[in-house]
Amino acid sequence: MPQPLFILCPGRSFSSVVSAMIGQHPQCYGLPELSIFVADTLGEALDAYSASGRRALPGLRRTIAELHHGTQTEETVDLAVAWMEANRRMTPRQVMDHIQELVGDRILVEKSPANVIQAHCLNRVVEAYPSAHFLQLLRHPRSRGLSHQKAMRQQALMRLKSMLGGELDYEAKWTDTHVMIHDLGRQLPPGQMMRIIGEDLLRESRFWLPQICEWLDIRDDAEAIEAMLHPEDSPYSVPGPANAPHGTNSGFLENPTLDFDRLARMETPTLDAPMDWAPERAFSPQTRRLAAFYGYR
Repeated sequence: MPQPLFILCPGRSFSSVVSAMIGQHPQCYGLPELSIFVADTLGEALDAYSASGRRALPGLRRTIAELHHGTQTEETVDLAVAWMEANRRMTPRQVMDHIQELVGDRILVEKSPANVIQAHCLNRVVEAYPSAHFLQLLRHPRSRGLSHQKAMRQQALMRLKSMLGGELDYEAKWTDTHVMIHDLGRQLPPGQMMRIIGEDLLRESRFWLPQICEWLDIRDDAEAIEAMLHPEDSPYSVPGPANAPHGTNSGFLENPTLDFDRLARMETPTLDAPMDWAPERAFSPQTRRLAAFYGYR
């Protein structure tokens, strides 16, 4: 069986659209956010999300409903939840292996931001799949922070602050997460991790997608690339039923079709101005050094 691809980045880093794009390749299978590597067993992950007041693992609900029953309805999601409860002792690797059996020899593409929310989550991913492909996906710390701030306001996810401890620091979230991913990349054999700037990938998709295909050792013909340009064709690129409505970025679900004219005009912001969410502060020297290393100015 093929090794999965894990897209590593903090939330609000274009991961929903990029995951759906790669997942539309004929040799890949794009997943919603499974978020199962936050714990040692499926049952522990279910309990952790239920305790936070959130609907537990909507991405996994949608995946099991789709793969077991061929459709995502309230009824099939209820059946998926029953399957999850019956398999609470499964490890994250066993859950992924079950999904792999259902999709055959296609590469699973997993992008849960929860995989990098803490170091032990990422360690759990690497321990389960030491030979997986890892794609570090970057977004400018300013635009990522603004997107995160907007999401917090729109979704009123204030309980997340207590889960993470205190006020959210959008800059630190970017820096700390990418330091953790960078450290992993230094430990892996050459070629196991690829790094890509999300803005570049979205502006010049036809240039970058074949390079991703070459890295994954999959087809890069015109038909395969064209399929990747249509993330809206994924069964997970539309809102799910009421008992599993999301499982990935809600904004992406509302408008998953690529607008190539708009993307071509997308500008990369500057690091020099004060942070929009904290105008009394500038980006820290550590963030500026790391962002400059990745090619941001």
